[in-house]
Amino acid sequence: MQENVSKIIDDIKINLDKNIDGSSIKYFTDGVSGSTVFSLNDNYLVKTMDKLELKTQVTFLNLYSNVDEFVKLLYINEALGFVVFEYVDGVLFKYKSDVKIVDNLYNIVSNYILFDYDYYGYLYEDKKSWYEFLKDETLNEIDMLHNDNLSDKKLEAALLFIKAEVTPKYMLHGDFGAHNFMIDKNDNLKVIDPMPVIGDRLYDFYFAIFSSVKIFKDLSVDYILSFFDEDITHKRNILLIALYIRMIRAYKYDRDDFDIYYDWFKRL
Repeated sequence: MQENVSKIIDDIKINLDKNIDGSSIKYFTDGVSGSTVFSLNDNYLVKTMDKLELKTQVTFLNLYSNVDEFVKLLYINEALGFVVFEYVDGVLFKYKSDVKIVDNLYNIVSNYILFDYDYYGYLYEDKKSWYEFLKDETLNEIDMLHNDNLSDKKLEAALLFIKAEVTPKYMLHGDFGAHNFMIDKNDNLKVIDPMPVIGDRLYDFYFAIFSSVKIFKDLSVDYILSFFDEDITHKRNILLIALYIRMIRAYKYDRDDFDIYYDWFKRL
């Protein structure tokens, strides 16, 4: 790894900033992706990626380069397999969750852009329909638990409702959740690590709200559904599906929060 990092730093010096000091490196843990992530001079965040991840992130961040909340892309080297982002001086939302962000989430998602593409789902991992993508997402969660008791008739009905619709193709962040929300030193929201998805923008909005109990615990269903002008039945079904996916993830990763999610799910 050290040899690769040295090559990356040398390349950044040549192509981005000749004043980079290689001794100012700070490494970060990057979940389970296997990427190498580090900062330089508290100005740049460098992340190594495989070709598909690099391609999808670059597509997304170039499309939304004028959105202040999305971290800025500064430099790409496909040959060495890394990207340089602006460095966000801040903390993850979970460490500063007194910041209210629902209006921010709405403002971001309401400005999502329609994307001319033949398929749905994760970018370049093409699904023929939005229904197929959502069904796979819910089934994958259940299969990982090996627990059929968490299947639900309401979920099946919501998916069938979506199957009968024609879904617009927006470019979504795709992993739009609290684990990817940074709060900078001025209490501004910054969003990192897109996993671009083509589909209904409402999915990202509800997915984000239900990504953390700290965001939704004091909200009502009616309040959440008051955002956006789409048909209320459509909104309720997308909300139910997004909540279900987040609920199953809570069952796996945040078991202490599961009952809160389940109580919400029963209200719908």
